[in-house]
Amino acid sequence: MKVRDIMTRDVATCSPESSLNEAARVMWERDCGFVPVTDFGGHRLRGVLTDRDICMAAYTKNVPLTQLNAGTIMSRHPKTCQADDDVSRVTDLMQEHQIRRLPVTNESGDVIGVISLNDLAVAASDNKDKSLRQDISATLASVCRHRPIAHYEPIRPVTAARTAAAEY
Repeated sequence: MKVRDIMTRDVATCSPESSLNEAARVMWERDCGFVPVTDFGGHRLRGVLTDRDICMAAYTKNVPLTQLNAGTIMSRHPKTCQADDDVSRVTDLMQEHQIRRLPVTNESGDVIGVISLNDLAVAASDNKDKSLRQDISATLASVCRHRPIAHYEPIRPVTAARTAAAEY
């Protein structure tokens, strides 16, 4: 099975200059948690942005989403695939890097679609190929496996009270 057979083709994108508020709106309207970040023409892939990226930026930066842009927090060198790739290449990439979605690009690096775990799950349920089902099941298990938790000091958002106290 090829990526082109199951990928999502109607993909919304944002530019690096788009505010995180705009990117979140796109995700809300499209019911997705992932947006490719493209150049101004809306085609050439520059990075990717997830709903988790936005959430973590909101927490760690402690500023309104309208004041942050996609280019500052996007993943700049995302893994990609092409429409003619076998689905097995996608599942290998997802398993190896624990990622849920991949932009599908053409030879020029233009975004032509996205393939996600959702697309794979639907394909598996519609397909009688036992090896495909096993491969997708293994991908799901690998991607969902918990990573070791790094032990960091909690980030405390900057508040007016903390800022005033630091000045004395």
